[in-house]
Amino acid sequence: MLKFTIAALLISAATSALGQVAPGTYVSLDGVLEHQLKPTGDYVGKRRDEQETSGARVYQQGADICWVTREDGSRKTGDLMLYVGEVQCCLSVAQISDKFTFEQIWVEGVGFGYGMCKNQVFQRGQE
Repeated sequence: MLKFTIAALLISAATSALGQVAPGTYVSLDGVLEHQLKPTGDYVGKRRDEQETSGARVYQQGADICWVTREDGSRKTGDLMLYVGEVQCCLSVAQISDKFTFEQIWVEGVGFGYGMCKNQVFQRGQE
């Protein structure tokens, strides 16, 4: 019984940790997008396409912090909210191997931040 309880606690701790994205720099595999998540909640996004542009704002994270309700009534959830100028977006972040997928759940607003809220594969960048 004790082994089962310890195993259940370990699984519970791992599950709650899944809703957190480690602060740091994430660079898209094509090098175009960069997300900098600061431990303070500050956010810097950079886009290097035709010309380099950046926006500094804030982010919030947590398991199921944002969602969209599907037609069948089920929810598709995200664990990272970006607030960049007039843009707010909900992303789901998952680690696969040594890479991270950022999946757009929803995005609202216009401006620089809209381009930062894309489905993309990232890797940890240099701090």
